[in-house]
Formats: sequence, structure tokens, C-alpha cells
Amino acid sequence: MFSGKKLKLVRIRAGLQQTELAEKLKCNSTEIWRYEKGRTQPRPERVVEIANILGVKPDELTIEEPDPSAFDSPAFIDTPFTGQEREILRSVLTLPPIRQAKVIGYLEGFIASGSHQAATAASQLSEAASQAGRSSPKPEDTLAASR
Repeated sequence: MFSGKKLKLVRIRAGLQQTELAEKLKCNSTEIWRYEKGRTQPRPERVVEIANILGVKPDELTIEEPDPSAFDSPAFIDTPFTGQEREILRSVLTLPPIRQAKVIGYLEGFIASGSHQAATAASQLSEAASQAGRSSPKPEDTLAASR
């Protein structure tokens, strides 16, 4: 599924304004704004055009939808987590990437310092890094490392 938030991050990383991308696509900047805000979804051919202009693969403009059946697989169920921990992990994994980064940042800050104040600061830093397009650790890696 196309992600307007990812489009915005990639566009900014490429150093383009909405108007500049619109010129290259031969459209109105309102169309770009609508894509970025999630008001409209571009046709698949348009996603390929946008990706080519921004110098990325089309999948970099999409959201990976979690596979709900993965949470019912033996590999997930047979983990050393309690039922409550699995539900928390499931909830985190189904959040949008930016919200995942915020949760992970909070957990890392809390684990490192044991204080809510440091955890909140770490959460804000992770969210900012995610919005800037930097990758953050996968939630399952972060939770596993904390055990």
C-alpha cells in the first residue's frame, strides 16, 4: 500500500519541494500534497514515475502491512513470551513505522535509565530519526535484547 508519509520523507531527502516534484511529474502541486496527506492514492504507474524521479525503488514508497497470520504461527506462539507480552508485541508490530519508532525509543530510554523522563526523551529522538528517514531497530530485536 502506498505511503504518503514515506513519499514526503523520500521527497525531502531528495531535496525537492512539492512544487518541484509536481513540475517533474507535469501535475499540480496539490496532487503531491494529496498523496502525502493520504487524501488520494496514486495509480501504480504513477508510483513508478515518482520513484524514478526520486531515485528510489517503488517499494520504498509503500507500507509493509504486517501479515496477521504470522501472529498465529507456531514460531510466534512458541516464543518464551507470556500471552500478555505477545499481545504487546503484536500491538507494536501493527503500528505505523513512525509510531513504532516512538515506542521503541521510549522502551530503550526506560531500559537504559529506568526513568520516565529519559524514556520520553529517547522516544522523541527515535521519532525524529524515523521522520528524517533513518532506520530504527525492529521491535522484536529491541524487545529481545531487553530480556
